[in-house]
Amino acid sequence: MRLRLLLLPLLVAACSHKPAATDWTPAHWGMMPSEVMASVPNTTPESGDRLASGAVARVRLDAAAVAGTSLPASFFFLDDRLVQVMFGDSQYHDNAASRKTLEHLAVQLRKQYGPETPGKAMDPAAGLSYDSSWTSGDTEIILSASPVTASTSMVTVIYRRKAA
Repeated sequence: MRLRLLLLPLLVAACSHKPAATDWTPAHWGMMPSEVMASVPNTTPESGDRLASGAVARVRLDAAAVAGTSLPASFFFLDDRLVQVMFGDSQYHDNAASRKTLEHLAVQLRKQYGPETPGKAMDPAAGLSYDSSWTSGDTEIILSASPVTASTSMVTVIYRRKAA
């Protein structure tokens, strides 16, 4: 009987365990939009971008700390569950400024997660292109630069739930 009384609290604790928060926000994968807004200060509702996966941006943060800098963040949900956070401003910058931001972010991400796995870059004639990733627990981190024109580009940092 005593053994049962001791096991019951352990069972309840194990069943009610929440996934750990990531290192960039108190939010965690699987949260609903209302839960993200309650746990991440200064967020606002958003109805915007849609990813190829079908995930929709439902929460926004105008200034979020990530990899030693501050960028706007969009929180993407699939079936009302958090699956991705994308950091990056919607402004295009000249390639020199984007390269400087990219290098700063890469250094910070290497400090946090170790060496990256390089992705496939586009043809340099198209403009600044970069793609690398890291994995930390159940999270995939992607740092990318995409050309907008030959002389302008956009830098993003993506945290998304790693595919099972």
